[in-house]
Amino acid sequence: MYIEANYVDIVNREIYPARVSVEEGKIAAVEKMENMCDTYILPGFIDAHIHIESSMLPPSEFSRLATVPCWKYRRSSIFQK
Repeated sequence: MYIEANYVDIVNREIYPARVSVEEGKIAAVEKMENMCDTYILPGFIDAHIHIESSMLPPSEFSRLATVPCWKYRRSSIFQK
């Protein structure tokens, strides 16, 4: 499976059209393309809107569980313009 979108490369501070190959739910490859797309992909983007009280955990335990580096799991979010 692949996704074509404007890739937001946070590390290199650039945005470029890309084809992102996904295998077994993980990013396998990122290939640059020529034409810009209508969508954006932000690898590692995390929605910071969280209700700690809904977790039923003490804040210290919630913090320990919720601060795993996102790049460890190669998570991504896709947004429509």
